[in-house]
Amino acid sequence: GVLAGYTCAQLIQHDSRVGPLAPWRKSDILDSLITEVVFTAVMCFVALNCLASVRNNPQKHPNQFSAVAVGFVYIAGGQAAYVISGAFFNPALTLGFYFIGNEADWVRLRLYFAYQALGAVIAAMLFFMLRPEEFAGVGSLEVEGLDWRRSCQVVCPCLVGRGQEETGEKQSQRVDDEEALAAYFATYRSPLPARLLAECLGTFVVVFTFGLSSACAKLAAEGAETGARGSTTSAPAGLEDVQEMANTVHWAMAAALLSMTYALADVSGAHFNPAVTVAATFSQPGMCQMAESLPIIISQIGGGVAAALLYTCCLFKSKGSHELTTKTLGPGEGHRWRAVVFGETVFTCTVALVVLAVTVVPSRRYPRALGVRSFPSGLAIGFCVAGAGFACEGQTGGLLNPAIAVGVATANVLNNNFVFGTHLVNCMAYVTWEMLGGFIASILFVLTHPLQYKRDPLLVQ
Repeated sequence: GVLAGYTCAQLIQHDSRVGPLAPWRKSDILDSLITEVVFTAVMCFVALNCLASVRNNPQKHPNQFSAVAVGFVYIAGGQAAYVISGAFFNPALTLGFYFIGNEADWVRLRLYFAYQALGAVIAAMLFFMLRPEEFAGVGSLEVEGLDWRRSCQVVCPCLVGRGQEETGEKQSQRVDDEEALAAYFATYRSPLPARLLAECLGTFVVVFTFGLSSACAKLAAEGAETGARGSTTSAPAGLEDVQEMANTVHWAMAAALLSMTYALADVSGAHFNPAVTVAATFSQPGMCQMAESLPIIISQIGGGVAAALLYTCCLFKSKGSHELTTKTLGPGEGHRWRAVVFGETVFTCTVALVVLAVTVVPSRRYPRALGVRSFPSGLAIGFCVAGAGFACEGQTGGLLNPAIAVGVATANVLNNNFVFGTHLVNCMAYVTWEMLGGFIASILFVLTHPLQYKRDPLLVQ
């Protein structure tokens, strides 16, 4: 980081600094640290789940999506947090930018380091809370789950194991251990508390990214029109093209969803959307039972509300003011509510159908079906959400998720000093049509995958 920062300073001769980039903010350093903690934790959490998990990244059949998952975290966090904190999420990157700029603020630099380290600690705690199987002993394995040797191999495979020749007995024992581990994970299902926490956490990341991106885009639009919200300075460089910034909202949300899908698909199915949970409940009653779907939906809504509360705290316009610029629920300019009805229903149905098609088709009658650990599954879900969001952004806002609708409504209620007004009614309308889209997706899935429900005549009761 130091070498890169010094090199950039000599090449571009551009002054930069570590810290928030929005000059209209008065109490901005705390907000910057909050966003750094959240997205640093998300980045480390995704890396742990995609690289260090024995279940999600087995040594015999490693996954191929680790780099994509971690990379899209930077895309999501960069779009959502750039205006607030600079979107560093990495002590090396923070130190590099410190050497580029002329403002030597060691206090701010150390604060960024401390909060990024805090994000890493939170990520490690969440990892082991969501994956208790990492501690489980299987077969004759002496080392249980994620030990120091496994961690070193994740960092650098050549550090451990090279130069050590295995005897025939040790090699046979290792093969037996790998087979026992594969058989154990083939039938393993995460406990309900872990699945609830996974859905809450994934929904939190998606809603936080969406809310922060849309609010910052709208805040940039107002800053471009009225200056700097009580400041005499102009809007920061790079924010003049407000339309370009607004177009990145759904891209950021899709990137967050893609990364969390790769990280947690094998834990909870990576719904992160109550409408998708409804679709899975009615189309796959054996995999997602009605008694479990209600707690899952509640955890998703809880994650959305928590995200709304947090990004509301990050976007106060000035210290001591409760005015906040948030996204509104309702039809776009020049459109009526029927556009919301058809747009949210149809595109939510599309998203739910894609999630079902790439995650819940275990039947061998569909040999080309994807699985939760396949490389294209996360891309299919993420790009579907991005495309659908772009398609109906101008008409409905492109929410496509009841948890996002509840989160946005929560932020709007806080913005209006806890006056509900029409926010509650609009939120219920969005949730109703999005849930209807999920139910229609379950019907379409049953109709398009008939072999999934056909009983095998060779099976004997």
